[in-house]
Amino acid sequence: MSKKLPQLRLHRPSGQYYWWNGQLKRRIHCGLIKAEAEKKYHRDMVRYAERLVSPQPLEQSLTRLDDPTVAQALAAYVRHAQGYYSHDKRTQSRISQATQAVVELYGDLPAREFRAKHLKAVRAYLVDTRKERREHLKSRKPRPLSRRYINHLVAAIRAAWRWLGVEEIIPDEAATSVMLVSDLSEGRGGVERGRVMPVPGWVVEATLHFCNPVIAAMIRVQLLLGCRPSEIARLKRGDLSTSVTELVKVPRSNETIRARVVNDQLIWLGVPGSHKTIRLGKLRVLAFGPQAQEILKPFLDRNPEEYLFSTIEGGQRGPRKGKGFYETSTYGQAVMRAVLRANEVRAKEQLPLIPHWTPNQLRHSRATEIVERFDESHATAALGHSSPRMLSVYAEQAIGKAIEVARLAG
Repeated sequence: MSKKLPQLRLHRPSGQYYWWNGQLKRRIHCGLIKAEAEKKYHRDMVRYAERLVSPQPLEQSLTRLDDPTVAQALAAYVRHAQGYYSHDKRTQSRISQATQAVVELYGDLPAREFRAKHLKAVRAYLVDTRKERREHLKSRKPRPLSRRYINHLVAAIRAAWRWLGVEEIIPDEAATSVMLVSDLSEGRGGVERGRVMPVPGWVVEATLHFCNPVIAAMIRVQLLLGCRPSEIARLKRGDLSTSVTELVKVPRSNETIRARVVNDQLIWLGVPGSHKTIRLGKLRVLAFGPQAQEILKPFLDRNPEEYLFSTIEGGQRGPRKGKGFYETSTYGQAVMRAVLRANEVRAKEQLPLIPHWTPNQLRHSRATEIVERFDESHATAALGHSSPRMLSVYAEQAIGKAIEVARLAG
């Protein structure tokens, strides 16, 4: 059965002509002028059809091309990155946005000709890019990207060219030239975002009344632990030891951990199966004190591979089948909607409105509390900012400090 080619379509709000690339799962823009858009579309369809009938992986087919374009080379890198960063949605998102910007500007350019000057032009394009606001801020104008985020996107492009060079898809001089482009320094472009601030306790409490039970439990536990939103959202029953006889395997290691008794107090320990620094070989241990344990008890009746905080139990809306857990984005959206509902009620009662906040602010709130009650080393251990390699003596000391925080304040 033959596969149909995608059609050239018009995006009426922007006036852009585009076609949908099912392999990359995104739009390929062809421009504003119909005649030029049709020419680019037909060129794209020739390459697209070649890929449909080619049985070998895209990376292999590229090595057989005399002169792959930037779009073809980046398609190979995106496929590689989807596997390499399969558990890192943030990095995947950055790669997607970065490669899209490059393809829009230089998709038809031979990859071997892409140099530092082209990346600098892409960087300037990103500085001028405007990002759509979130749901509660749709009435405001789209905002520019931050300097820090632009630097992340440029780093993603450099990483792509490094990989293309290693795979010999492009010549060494092309990869070297792109790698020489530095990040934007302060004042050289992009918006400077303010620091993430702690969220006041009264704001959290006022929001909790308008959350479903699952989201409310996630907020309470995250505030007690100071963990990252993704760490609490993706926690599985098998990641958590609730007794001294229950062993939990440390990811990418043959080691195990178990709950501990400290001063006659049982402290549960958990090891997230996926977290921000797992690729760096760092150990991340979550310590659950008596308050966190009480919150979690209703969610323990799970199989080891089931998520503690289920989107089904949380009543996530929509007909789509979810992944069973809250993504960081959907967790944040749930908090945002709770704030909106709270403010509707508070406006009628002529009470001060709750400021919008995000789950990541809970981490900063907890850090502030731990530093005030203990010290910075305890905050570092509890929040997992940095810990040496797997189960070393220093990591054991960090676990001990995290347990102390959980016993006395968690």
